Amino acid sequence: MVNAALDAIKNRHRLEGFHMIGQSGGSTLIGGLLGLRTDLGCAVIGAGVLSYGRTLRSSDPARDYFNASEFVGVIAQNRATRIMLVTDPADRKVPERVQTDFANKLRLAGGRAEQFLVQAIDEDRHGVLSYARTAALGCLRGASTDEIEKRIAQQVAKTLAERAAADTRTRTATRDGGIAIPTQ
Repeated sequence: MVNAALDAIKNRHRLEGFHMIGQSGGSTLIGGLLGLRTDLGCAVIGAGVLSYGRTLRSSDPARDYFNASEFVGVIAQNRATRIMLVTDPADRKVPERVQTDFANKLRLAGGRAEQFLVQAIDEDRHGVLSYARTAALGCLRGASTDEIEKRIAQQVAKTLAERAAADTRTRTATRDGGIAIPTQ
């Protein structure tokens, strides 16, 4: 359905293609679209399930999950798409291996995928969208993998420092008898 919608948008507005960025389920959707489309420029996948140990099928096709790793042969042939994976190795919702397995299978099939390891600060270590945005911006600008990796590393360091400072302020306010309301 999303693939057909993109075709309609492309035809109506006379577009050449799309750049995509996703987080979690949106990234899983992008993984599925990689096997169907040849008009994707930047495809930035943040914490998406891209590889299942087995194919998950339900009696309702609308509830099926994409298993992008099943299509690595097709995806590898598409040299126009720059695929970037943004992964927190400690993600509690989407294990790192489901992105890394996809990247490895894609490389074995002759394709390319860049993977950036980050540290999310939410409780589940799943929210990598801000880092995915940085990767997408770099991709759109034509930045090298090294440049993007450097920017993301700086962003991770800044995010962790800000979080540590906020935690210190919260502990101090609580200790001094105040009420702390954390912000995110």
